[in-house]
Amino acid sequence: MKHNYGGLHRNPTDQITEAAASPMTEAPWIRYEGARFRDELTDFKLKNHPFATHPFFHELEQGKIPKPVVQEWVQQFYPWLACV
Repeated sequence: MKHNYGGLHRNPTDQITEAAASPMTEAPWIRYEGARFRDELTDFKLKNHPFATHPFFHELEQGKIPKPVVQEWVQQFYPWLACV
């Protein structure tokens, strides 16, 4: 999958390459109860979080992003993180 560099002004359909892994037979809050639903939701969020899926973070972990770019990103990211 390629990154949408055009922002909101681009049609994202060219980025959709495959259907979801399996169709949902019933809503997760019906299939799972209580703590099990919370655990399923947490697992889903972590697997699909931008830190796990975006190419920037993959390249960052591998040390491929130039240091000045990382420093600029950190200056923008940490104030946001401190607020959430």
